[in-house]
Amino acid sequence: MDAHDTLTDLRLPMGRPSRTETRTPQQLREHYDVERRLADRLRRYQALGKQPIPDSVIWVFVVWDFVMGIGLVWLYAAIRPRFGAGVKTAVIAGLALWFFIGLMSAIGEAPMGLFPQRLYTMGAVVALIKIPLASVVGAYVYTEA
Repeated sequence: MDAHDTLTDLRLPMGRPSRTETRTPQQLREHYDVERRLADRLRRYQALGKQPIPDSVIWVFVVWDFVMGIGLVWLYAAIRPRFGAGVKTAVIAGLALWFFIGLMSAIGEAPMGLFPQRLYTMGAVVALIKIPLASVVGAYVYTEA
């Protein structure tokens, strides 16, 4: 196996089809096999003696994100005198919050094996984008009293 074969095998599962290749919804379902993954996750939950999170507790996650956003703007306001107002300071605040909440919690929970490693990695990467972006939006709205 040469280097080209190795690189070919490292395709991302969510890669975009080429211009000449189109995928039907059936092919996408088979490719991602979401139903099998959800059934596998349900079996893992049940093996741990747990039930899936019901839809009725979604408000907990909404409140959590709202409180995290308030903390993010508070952190921006706290470091603003040292770093100056602006996007750079907002991104620094977002990266700091991502490090302590997004990355450290993923590193701390991943060895427990409750979820697949890929899920922790995807969550940390998504948080790396959304938290600094939310910080920039919060900094734009923030005004000194």
